[in-house]
Amino acid sequence: GLTMRRVARSIGASLATVQRHFATKDDLWRGAVDSFLDDLPAIDQPRSDHPLRDGVATVLAFGIERPGLITAVLCDRAPGHVDRFAYIADRVRDRHQAFHAVIVAARDQGLSRDFDAQALLLQLNIGLGSIACAPTAAKEIYGFDLYDSADRERLSVALGDILREGIRGDGRELSARSDPAVD
Repeated sequence: GLTMRRVARSIGASLATVQRHFATKDDLWRGAVDSFLDDLPAIDQPRSDHPLRDGVATVLAFGIERPGLITAVLCDRAPGHVDRFAYIADRVRDRHQAFHAVIVAARDQGLSRDFDAQALLLQLNIGLGSIACAPTAAKEIYGFDLYDSADRERLSVALGDILREGIRGDGRELSARSDPAVD
């Protein structure tokens, strides 16, 4: 349902101005993807001694900073969507390789077992895309204010803990620790 005219109206510009910068909707889409990806922090720059948690935090930022982008990309079925998928796949390839390196580093440090990084990225992106598109529910039902950096960090810690520790069936109590010092 996106039209160039609607985009122009939403940003308070003329259609001619938008079309001067973006000749087609696909050009506009690529510009949005490029702008977003260029603004994201590097995934292979750990902030702590828990590279997996840091990697999850970066993926979480991807979903929360511009939640509509993930939904638009994952749900795109409009004509030309295969080319758009190929474009974004090419743009995120380096990030996916960096995330795989983070997983290998976490495994080598004894912080996780070896697992399929692409499967995890798929789960995180789809799941986080859904989370990011529902900030009110995340806050009111689950207690995570996605607009608050401390709550995003708390969610990152909890998800990193789950990823690192797994869901165990050995009778131990399961908890998502929110205090990084406990880790």
